[in-house]
This record gives sequence, C-alpha cells and structure tokens, in this order.
Amino acid sequence: MRLILSGGLALALAAPVLAQGPAPSGVLRGVVYDSLLTSAPLEGAEVWIESTNRMTKSDGVGRFALSALAPGHYLLTFYHPILDSAGISLPAVGVDVVAGESTSVALATPSPAQAHHLLCPRDPLRRTGGVLVVVHNAADGMPIRAAAISAHWTTYDIGEGSVRGAPRTVEANSDASGHVLLCNVPTDVALVIRGRTEQGSAGILMIDLASRAFARADLELAPARLTGIVRGVVRNGYRCIRTSR
Repeated sequence: MRLILSGGLALALAAPVLAQGPAPSGVLRGVVYDSLLTSAPLEGAEVWIESTNRMTKSDGVGRFALSALAPGHYLLTFYHPILDSAGISLPAVGVDVVAGESTSVALATPSPAQAHHLLCPRDPLRRTGGVLVVVHNAADGMPIRAAAISAHWTTYDIGEGSVRGAPRTVEANSDASGHVLLCNVPTDVALVIRGRTEQGSAGILMIDLASRAFARADLELAPARLTGIVRGVVRNGYRCIRTSR
C-alpha cells in the first residue's frame, strides 16, 4: 500500500512538470534618439544585445524591435557613425525582458552638455564649450592627420570710456582619424577655425555654437589653387559659414 501511494504521489508530482513547456518569449521595442547634433530620432543605428549576435537597425523614426527573446536581463548597446564622428563611446543599457510581454526602452546619444563634460572634463560648463573638428582632404575626402587646427575669437573688455579687444586662440593637432578636439571655446561668439598642413594645404571655417555646449564641424583642407568660398552652410543645428583659401 505504501508503494502504491508513493508511486501515485510521484506521478502526481511529475505530471505538472511534464506538462510545462518553455517560458513564453518576450519582445523588446524601443527608440534611438540623437540628443547631440540633430535633436531628432536617429535612423540607421545598429542596436546590439551584448555577448550575442542579435542586432537590429532603427528605422526612419528611430524605432527598433527585437523579438523572440527568452525572459531575462539583457545589456543593450548601439552604434552609429555619428558617435564615431564625435569621438564618443556609450555604456551599455540594462533592460529586463518579461515572458510574454513587450518591454520598451529608450536609447540616446549624450546631450551637448553631457558630451562637453565627457570630452572636455576640465572646462567649466557654464560659459565654455567644445568643438570636434573632423579634417578632410578636399580632393578625395580622406582624413588628414597631424594638421594644425586652431580656433580664434575676440573678447572685449569694456572700461570707462573705452572698449578693448583681446584676441584668443585654442589649438591642437588632428589625430590619425582626422579628428581634433578644441575645448574651452566660448559659446556666445563666432569662432574662426583654421587648419593647415606642413604640405601647405589650408582651410578656414566660421562657426557659431549659438549657446550650445558642443558642436561637430567638418573642415576641408586643400592647396591654394583648389580652394573657393562657400557661404551660408548650415550643419547639425548650428550656424556655420565655411570659407577656404
């Protein structure tokens, strides 16, 4: 009798276990937003689940979806050329996927103030900003390394009955990818960005950060015979006038 009851109990306990199938999968939906340069949804961002080969791309309004995910905790990262061009890498974002449910997540690039803090941590954030200049060869679009890049502006000291202008400059050399970061520049006056190589190629760019803490600018360098003037160019939400000579 004990054997029968024991066996019956074992069968009773085993039956629910055998009836259980795999947990329902979940769906991860989200949006990628560009807070840095365009203040708009980011199209074409590659959204990855870390330590896996699962990847999807954001659509024209920044939306993405990853389906058939087992319940659990995931780390999301995303890649877009806009991050490379700004010299910024982002930490992974953790998200929990629940069985049979759709989970939403928002991913975004840093804001201009956050980017300025990341790239120029020694700058006071209230009055100064940073400009990331990407230097290209005007002939073939290739990046130029070791170009001397400088930002120029004028500050004014107003005294009793007089106004004195003082020229200011920040300079640095471009790296192997043609990037150069100029920190500690004002956000409320126009900047003249100049570039020159040892081979004699040169270019000039005028930019107004318009109170933004961070901006990215493209500067083309060319020999004197190839240069011209382009006025009224608007890039990435800030005012920009480009000239080359």
